[in-house]
Amino acid sequence: DIYSKPIILSDIKSKYILIDFWATWCPPCLKQIPEIKSIREDFGYSDLEIIGVSADHSIKNLKKGISDHKMEWIHIYDEMRDIQKYFRVTSLPTLILIDNKGEIHWRSSGFSENKLKEIRAILEN
Repeated sequence: DIYSKPIILSDIKSKYILIDFWATWCPPCLKQIPEIKSIREDFGYSDLEIIGVSADHSIKNLKKGISDHKMEWIHIYDEMRDIQKYFRVTSLPTLILIDNKGEIHWRSSGFSENKLKEIRAILEN
């Protein structure tokens, strides 16, 4: 993560993990932050962990964006875009919801409030 702590998905005990591929220079990414924050507040850590994977141009910009927007979840600086390549992310924002076994349950690119409602529906069931 941005604090040099290794993140191993299999070590996360939440039922689901929401991976948010974003960047501070991406207006649609910034637009969805309040809804992601709301999801974070509504679902406990046993149900959901959130991991932001940033395509920012510098870790300094990323850390400032996290602080400015009070994004209180795990953040990874994907400087070489390795994680984006692994998940075949070609546009920002992209959200991927996986379970604790690593299976993808939902995936979407671009911003839409309806898409975030779909995440809520999955988490509520």
